[in-house]
Amino acid sequence: MAEMIVLQAAKRYRRSFNVVRFGNVLGSRGSVVPTFQQQIAAGGPITITHPEICRYFMTIPEAVQLVLQCAVLGEGGAVFMMDMGQPVKIVDLAKDLVRLAGLRLGQDIELTFSGLRPGEKLYEELFVPGECYERTRHQTLLTVPNASRQLPLNLDSAVLKLVVAASRHDYAAIVALLKSNVTGYRPKANGLGRYGLGDDLEHLGNLGLAIADGLASPDGPSRPAPWIDPMPLPSAIPPPRSPR
Repeated sequence: MAEMIVLQAAKRYRRSFNVVRFGNVLGSRGSVVPTFQQQIAAGGPITITHPEICRYFMTIPEAVQLVLQCAVLGEGGAVFMMDMGQPVKIVDLAKDLVRLAGLRLGQDIELTFSGLRPGEKLYEELFVPGECYERTRHQTLLTVPNASRQLPLNLDSAVLKLVVAASRHDYAAIVALLKSNVTGYRPKANGLGRYGLGDDLEHLGNLGLAIADGLASPDGPSRPAPWIDPMPLPSAIPPPRSPR
């Protein structure tokens, strides 16, 4: 939904608004690496939600370069993504950090699995069914030329309905709206969907209010937007192989 709002704003106001997709940034706030390092320093255990959970990773310099390159290449209404290569199993990352610390897993330190949380993704999704991908002048950057042509005609109305549904904690309405507006969205049996709405409805409602207030004006919202904590956007299907 966030991507569609940006792409619609680029078309509506003819501004150079672009979307950048990338994976987890190593060493950034919220990165799993500092958490593992703290757990290792404390003697363990290292906690991981699932033995098969995978993520794409990039370094801070790579992330900065990606954003800067997209700012140069983008002409407005474009979606860019980095060729992230192959995803990394989190359990393998944890094992590498244990070895680098000079410890032996299972002897000096233990590793435990806590189970996936509601809405948490097992695999990250960079590719979306129905999208096409093309190389850019930058060797590691891809563009999604048909992304802006997949915008629903009723996006403004859908966002406003999401605001109302989130403020009411109406799970069924939120899932129905996402299913009808987000390509490839498949809710889980628990009714929360793959985006982990259970703990973030208040954030979604606040974000929606800020968006709704700014939809009609290219100059932005008329009142200060509420502080929104970073919210992960998980998925639940394995990513296809990167196009070559």
